[in-house]
Amino acid sequence: MPTAGHVIQFASNRQEICFSMCIAAPFGFSSTAAAVAQDIDLSDKRVITTGASSGIGIETARTLAQIGAEVTLPVRNAEAGDAAIRR
Repeated sequence: MPTAGHVIQFASNRQEICFSMCIAAPFGFSSTAAAVAQDIDLSDKRVITTGASSGIGIETARTLAQIGAEVTLPVRNAEAGDAAIRR
């Protein structure tokens, strides 16, 4: 059994990172948000995405909105939040 922090590489390019236990997932470093969200419908759901004015936060918010969620973006800087919405 791998110990905490070990990374196991599989031939299929899938990876597991072990912390307290290993969790296998069909996604890896090259997975896209669209691939992860495939077949998920968040219609009639509200999500709050922190850090959504840039980087991975805005990509997460965008993907959640694309699959039907009503997304709330709490930001410290209103101008950055407005810019994120326009992107």
